[in-house]
Amino acid sequence: MPDAVEPRRAGSGAEDYLLGTAGGEVVVHAGLAVTIGAIVGAYVGQWALFVIAVLGAAVWITGDIVVHVSRQRSPDVSPATPVRHPVGRAA
Repeated sequence: MPDAVEPRRAGSGAEDYLLGTAGGEVVVHAGLAVTIGAIVGAYVGQWALFVIAVLGAAVWITGDIVVHVSRQRSPDVSPATPVRHPVGRAA
């Protein structure tokens, strides 16, 4: 039983020429790396913007809660303690 191999294509295509030379292979692989990097970079950039937006919203909500709680506290109506400062006694 013969081995399963890919059928031989005609060797006149541009891809055969590029992949057949050392410089062409480097160019093709660099192009693939740049393309994959651009796609991954776009997704990472979108996720980074999403994380920044979520953190900003969390800070905004936390600040609103702090303001709300601080306004709900009852004011301290107890009498103030007298200040015992040495300059005040000398006069």
